Formats: sequence, structure tokens, C-alpha cells
Amino acid sequence: FTVTFSGVISSPFRITYTTDFEGISQTNYTNTALTNINESYTANVAHVQGDKFISKDGNLVGQTHIDWSLLINESQSTIDSITITDTLSQGLELVENSFELGIKDATPTLAAFNEYFELKVRPRTLLTEPQIFELVSKKTINDTMTLNYRTDIIKEDILEKKVNNSVSFEGEHVTTGTRSSSVEIATAFVTGSGTGVGEVGSFTLTKVDADDTNVKLEGAQFDLFRGERKLNLGDHLVTDSNGQVTVENLRFGEYKIIEVGAPAGYQLPVEIVDRTTTFNITSTTRETVIVTNEQARFLNIKKVANTNPNWVLSGAVFEVTNSSGTTMPAITTGIDGIARIQLPIGNYTVAEIQEPAGFFLNTEIFTVTISALQTEFELVVENRRIPGRAPDPEPEPEPTP
Repeated sequence: FTVTFSGVISSPFRITYTTDFEGISQTNYTNTALTNINESYTANVAHVQGDKFISKDGNLVGQTHIDWSLLINESQSTIDSITITDTLSQGLELVENSFELGIKDATPTLAAFNEYFELKVRPRTLLTEPQIFELVSKKTINDTMTLNYRTDIIKEDILEKKVNNSVSFEGEHVTTGTRSSSVEIATAFVTGSGTGVGEVGSFTLTKVDADDTNVKLEGAQFDLFRGERKLNLGDHLVTDSNGQVTVENLRFGEYKIIEVGAPAGYQLPVEIVDRTTTFNITSTTRETVIVTNEQARFLNIKKVANTNPNWVLSGAVFEVTNSSGTTMPAITTGIDGIARIQLPIGNYTVAEIQEPAGFFLNTEIFTVTISALQTEFELVVENRRIPGRAPDPEPEPEPTP
């Protein structure tokens, strides 16, 4: 830019102005002014933070969690397409709703985080893999930001008496400078040797038909727990075409698997205790776990008028209760007069809790046994018509000669 004075200058002037950083910042800036009589004046200004894009700090809070803080873009560069990758050591679990972002000196908030970044948590296939998540920018960033978040401490997962957290920074045209940071925090409250060497094992689960164990079942879904804590393996464990799923690198100890989805055509037990399998990993030898499934079996409750078994009744509501006293969600007969429910093998009682329109409630309690002998069972329940309330069904049309 050019500054022009009017008339003759006979006294000194001081010109003061401000420049903003543009693009990727530098650590040193040079500014030269040239007069119309070829006098040159040069100044150099150091920008110490000009190549600092990411740094991290952590604060241990008791024995339960660590609060982390990221200082982003201390260089005050203008950057697009930022990806911040954070890697947590074993024993740390991200609290996904804990992120708060502050711009310049503003108080960090969740709303600001959601405006500027998207959180992407990478699924883990092995428990000994670190938890990794990415923060991807949604818009151009040209200010210094402070990002706070929390991780829970899972003491039984810590392999050494310390945890660490490392972070890396990528952005468009950012090729030099401080683009990574790592923090290590001692966890002296963790007992034991803490080496973790030789203290991991594995298991293979095989899902089979209860009546023929040679039939392997694909598509069964399980959740894995150590104690009462569900282990974060991304999605559910799912058996493959051989009916198997394997999990490696598990710390020694007691585990349980809970079936949450049955294979197609098979029954998921109603009671959680009946779909829970407990086992121990005590050596490096792979454990074998066999889980069976009963084929899906159905009870069809058919509702008819007591005067005509072909007069099927819709709108009747039934409750089915198992021998443990657990009542299934109520079922209602459709226009075909059928209410259908899938049930495991066992003994049940059936009660009508709402009668079809124009009929008296049938108060009888029916007993039904679902056995392994077949997959379809039927219970016919009759109702008496309230005089003058329910019209007779339309007669069947005469057959055409």
C-alpha cells in the first residue's frame, strides 16, 4: 500500500497500522518501507507460535477419569480441511458427550464444538487396540481454539502403571511445524506388576442348533462383558458362515457373552439368564465356547364364535405368561382371527384381556406347552355373542353350477 502526504513535510510522522495473519503463519515476518527518494526501512517481527498447530495437556481427576485439553492453531493460521487424530492408550475410554470448544478467550461450549467439528470414533476389533477418534473440521479455522474433553479410567485395562494420550494434526497446506503432541500420566493407584506380558488370551464362540450340533448357525449377535462392563468392540459380535466368532487379546479374567440377536429362523430366549454364557480366560490357550439355539416356535391363538368355528373374530387381545411369571407384550387377533407369537420351549398360560366387539370376555386361563416336537402350535378360544350386539357373518356365496 502507499501513503501520500500533501504539501511539504517539515516534522516527523509516526504511521501505525495492523496486519492480520493470512494463510499458513510463519515464525518470522519482514516488512520493508520504501520512500520516493529511495530510502529503505526494514523491520523483522518474530511470531514464536507461528509453527504451532497442536498441543495437549491432561489432568488426572481422582482415580476415575482424566480431563484433557487441546490447544489448536496457536499459530492463528487460516486452515481448511483439518483432521485431528487422537490415540488413547489401553485403560482409557472416551466420554463422547464431553467435548467443549472455546474460540480465542471464549468459554468452551458443546455448541461451539458441534459447529466446528465432527467426531468420528474408529471401531475396535481387538480389546488391546488403542481407542482412536478423529475430529474433522466443518469450516475454515483462523483463530486459536481450546478443546476440552474427558476420558474414563478403566483400571483393570491398564497394562502399565501409566496411561498416555497422543494427538496429531493435519490441515490443508500444513506441512511443517508442531503437528503432534503426547502426554503420559502416572496411575500409581493401579495395583499389580502392570506389565501385562503373557496375560492375554482369546476365545472362539460357536453357535449351533440345539437339536443337531452339526448345524452351525450364522448371524447370531452377542455382546461381550468383563464383569458388569460391556466391552467396546464397535458393533455386536456376529457369527460367520461357520457359526463362529473369535476375539483375541483379552486380559485374563472372567467374561460373559449375552446373545442379543438370534440367527434367522431361531428363537432368542426371553430371560436374559437363558442367553448368558460365562467363561474364564486363564491362559494363552484359546477358550472354546459353545452356544445353542432352539428353532423358532410359534403359538397361533385363533379366536372364533362359540356357535360357528368358521366365524373368526378380530380385535381380541391376549397376554401370554411363561412359567417364571414373565408376561409377553400383548397380542391382538387380526382380520383372520389369529394372534401369533414366537415362544421358546416351555409351559405358558394364555389369558384374554379384551374381548372382540359384540362378544363376552372369555375369562378362562388356558395352559399351553411349547415342545421340541414341532414348530407351530395352535390354541382355539371361543367367545359367546352378546345378544343383539354382533351381527351374524355374511353367508358363504352359493357355488356356481
